[in-house]
Amino acid sequence: MSRVAVRTSATNANRFFFDFDLAAPGGRGGASLLIDGSQRLVSIDGVHKNRLAPPRSTGGLITEGLGRTGITHPLILEGYNVDKTTTAVLNSGSSGIGTLIGNLLADVAEALGAEILRWESEREGGTWHLRIHLSYPQSVRSSPL
Repeated sequence: MSRVAVRTSATNANRFFFDFDLAAPGGRGGASLLIDGSQRLVSIDGVHKNRLAPPRSTGGLITEGLGRTGITHPLILEGYNVDKTTTAVLNSGSSGIGTLIGNLLADVAEALGAEILRWESEREGGTWHLRIHLSYPQSVRSSPL
């Protein structure tokens, strides 16, 4: 049984909304993702932890939702418009590893069975993109997205 309900935006076929309420009813968690298939990029631009789900479970829930959309092997995961604490760390010149969004991206990568090749951050106006680039074992490298 699925722990994530997935729906596509009515105005953008590349935007998905994940509802984590099936994992822990009443927890009100979810995520908003934008997918760029040509770059194999998954951009998480909104996330709310299901407050009744176990700690560090959001990455697994996002991974489950990605699987339900057919996106099982993205090459880039991105946290866009990151939280205030991650922004402060990135503003200081740090990599973002160990931050709230950094941990989320690492948890998704682990749940996907991917290795993190590189961390990068990019400032765009007043917001940050925190990205990780992924690699998969040989057995899944040729798989689509």
